[in-house]
Amino acid sequence: MYRILSCFLLFTSTILLASSDTDLKITKLFGIVEELELRIKKQEEKIAILEKGLMLGLIPEELKEYRMSPEVDSLSVPKPKPSQPKAAVSQGSFEEYQALIKEAQMHFSQRNYGQAIDLYEKIEKHHVAQNREGQASFWMGLSWYYLKEFELSEKNFSALISRYKQSPWLPKAKFYQAKIMSERGRNQEALEAYYSLQELFPDSEIAEMATLEIQNIRGNLK
Repeated sequence: MYRILSCFLLFTSTILLASSDTDLKITKLFGIVEELELRIKKQEEKIAILEKGLMLGLIPEELKEYRMSPEVDSLSVPKPKPSQPKAAVSQGSFEEYQALIKEAQMHFSQRNYGQAIDLYEKIEKHHVAQNREGQASFWMGLSWYYLKEFELSEKNFSALISRYKQSPWLPKAKFYQAKIMSERGRNQEALEAYYSLQELFPDSEIAEMATLEIQNIRGNLK
C-alpha cells in the first residue's frame, strides 16, 4: 500500500512539474509575441512617415515634432557644399514647357500633388517667359491647399499676387486665400475677403463662388 501511495505521489508531482514548465513556456511565448507586435507597430509608424515625406518632398509641419531615426534622416536631400558654385539657371524651350505643364496637370488631376508641385517648380525656375502670368505659383498653391499644407499654399498664392498684378489667375488666388482663412477658423477675415472679391469682380464666376462660401460660413455660425 505504501509503495502504491509513493508511486501515485511521484506521478502527481511529475505532472505538476510538467504543467508548471508548460505554463512558463507559454508565458515566455506571449512575451515574445507582444515584443514582435510592438516592433511591427513601430515599423509601420516609420513607413507611414516616410511615405508622407516622400509624397511632399519635405517633412510636413505636423511631423516636425516626431523624432525620426538616423536611418530616416539619412534619406533627406543633401545640402550643396559651400565651395560648390551655383549652376546658372537656363531657360528651357517652349516644347519643354509644354511637356512639363502637360505632365504636371496629369499628376494634379490624378491627385499626385507632390509630383505635380515638383514639376511646377521646374516650370517656375526654368520657363520664366512661359510662366509670365504666374500660373505655376497658382497650381503649386492649389496643390499645397489640397494637401492641407495651408502655410505653403498661402505662400504661393501671396507670391502670385505680389509678382503678377495683372495675372488672370489673381482672382482665384485671392479666393483660395479666403478659403485658407476659413480653414484656419478665421471666419470673419474670410467673410471680409469674400465681400472684397464680390466688389472687385462683380458678375464673375469668382463672385458667385464667394457668395456660396459666405452662405456656408453664415450657416455654420448660426
